[in-house]
Amino acid sequence: MKYIVHSLSAFAFLSAALLGFSFLSSHAQAQQSGASSGVDLIELRNFAGAANVDGTGVRVLQVEAALNGNYSPDPNDSFLTTNNFNDIGNTQSTGVLNHARDVGRIFYGSRTSESAVNRFGIAPALGSTGNPPIDILGANEFLNDRLGSGNQTPEIQSQAVSNHSYVFNLSTDPNVPEAAKIASAEDRLRRLDYSINEGNTTTVVGTGLGVNDPLPAGLVQAYNTINVGLSDGQHTAGRTTLNGEDRLVIHVVADQGTSPSNATAVVSGGAAILHQTGAGTDAVKQEVIKATILAGATKDDLSGPWTRTTDQPLDLVYGAGELNVLNNHLIQTGGEVSGGTSSATATSIGRNGWDYKEVILANDKRFYEFIVDSNETLEDLSIALAWNREVVDGLPGSNAFQATYNPLVDLSLELRDASGNLIDFSNSELDNVEHIFAPELSAGTYQIIVSNLSQNNPFNPFNTFNFSTDYGLAFRSTSISISQIPEPSSLAVLVFLAIGVSAQRRRQT
Repeated sequence: MKYIVHSLSAFAFLSAALLGFSFLSSHAQAQQSGASSGVDLIELRNFAGAANVDGTGVRVLQVEAALNGNYSPDPNDSFLTTNNFNDIGNTQSTGVLNHARDVGRIFYGSRTSESAVNRFGIAPALGSTGNPPIDILGANEFLNDRLGSGNQTPEIQSQAVSNHSYVFNLSTDPNVPEAAKIASAEDRLRRLDYSINEGNTTTVVGTGLGVNDPLPAGLVQAYNTINVGLSDGQHTAGRTTLNGEDRLVIHVVADQGTSPSNATAVVSGGAAILHQTGAGTDAVKQEVIKATILAGATKDDLSGPWTRTTDQPLDLVYGAGELNVLNNHLIQTGGEVSGGTSSATATSIGRNGWDYKEVILANDKRFYEFIVDSNETLEDLSIALAWNREVVDGLPGSNAFQATYNPLVDLSLELRDASGNLIDFSNSELDNVEHIFAPELSAGTYQIIVSNLSQNNPFNPFNTFNFSTDYGLAFRSTSISISQIPEPSSLAVLVFLAIGVSAQRRRQT
């Protein structure tokens, strides 16, 4: 069975029997919002050098909801003339799609004018001369042919980053039982998770437009994607209803007006930059990229309050917060650390950094330690942990492929002080991310602890399963020196008092 697919928009196309798409952005919205808005892109370019953070050398895939057979960006568009495209579809695009053009402008577009470069294109070197062309594909083919169905083995994604600014919903065919529709959608989501895990592809997907709309069936109900919403909160959010209920949907948001499509492109561009600057290291592991984006997200410029709890690691609407590419860069360039195996052997870490752990066994822990000196306070400590849900062939040794989830490994995240007292923790038994955010820490020694709690659950029916996994950890913070806040001198106090007395006398006269 195929799907009703919608692009992320206020209106729908092809919304009948099989696959239908709707679009979230328009040309006018793309022009008004600007790619750099809210993500510190200009600051990153000034800090690191624009050519060092433009996506050079990174191969990406842009999947679009086709309209009348069209899913291609416009190679003649004034913002896309430096980008080259490679249509990898078996049935190739018959023409240009405005939605693909608008998403492309935000993702990788450029202009010769500096102001326009700042407004458009997170990673403008993508697809430029000397770089891999941008692969493009229609969503129908991606979902139904590349991910496959029945006995077909999913095709492994080979691109570093793939952008999916569309959603799909269950078929509206009244002749198909609801259970069959759900089973078919969940099979497609498992196949997507399989492709992501096997191909190490950072897969960025958008959610629906409309706070009161039902959650799309896909792709935001997969486990291993990065799911994107809007900084103003006007997107479809909440918890999953398929493929493992009650999981958190939104991971990160971006300031793109009323266009989840463009917000998705912003995050894909940020991921491409991380793939460029982390090339050749474990920093480009899919789990590390996801953790880096979550840990780098800020909470200051959202339209509503940001909250989390110990068993709800992310905000229901805003996820980890708003994408910040400068923070992401600082985390990545902070370097890799390897957690110690005990509290006594905890690895010393700096203010920004990351770790990729290839294996953490059941009941195992990893320890990371940092010190806040007596003359400083630590602000905005943000720690994120991400790992994948593993999908295997449920019919090994046969000619048929059955996408089957292994049990989800239960990792937790803790923050403790030197005495072992628990400051905060994050432990969701449903999600494959954890997150701690501490707005301020005083002087002292602290430890970050990653634990594999999987075998601590006596109700787990999979007690013979080897609960091990790899994970990505990322952290950032800002050190504020107490000496940077000067005490007012006696002279300053006298001047202040004199000014006050003078002002009072003037009011009296």
